[in-house]
Amino acid sequence: MKITTLGCLGAYPYNGQGTTSFLIESDDYHLLIDAGSGTLLELEKVLDPLALNAVIISHYHHDHIADLGVLQYYWQLHPKTEERELLPIYGHGEDSIAFERLTLPNVSQGFDYLQKKKP
Repeated sequence: MKITTLGCLGAYPYNGQGTTSFLIESDDYHLLIDAGSGTLLELEKVLDPLALNAVIISHYHHDHIADLGVLQYYWQLHPKTEERELLPIYGHGEDSIAFERLTLPNVSQGFDYLQKKKP
């Protein structure tokens, strides 16, 4: 497993460094955790953003989601292929407005990681 810090500053980007975002890679699986300011630029240095398998958003503060819409737009502008499914984005559903933004038709699908399964 490999972990790449794409951004680590809190609150706002500063002096060429972005806010919270990490890329976790294991074999051919690529997971993005959070998408703070500057994420897409840093991600492109190490991985084609279209190669992501999933995204997890820890919470919806701007320093953790600033580039999420940018990432979704990047996926939207590149035609979907049979090999590439919708981008799954995991977030909590306690903020229904922010959670709904995880889904962009024909681009990404939001999944609530706090959703309780019925027994």
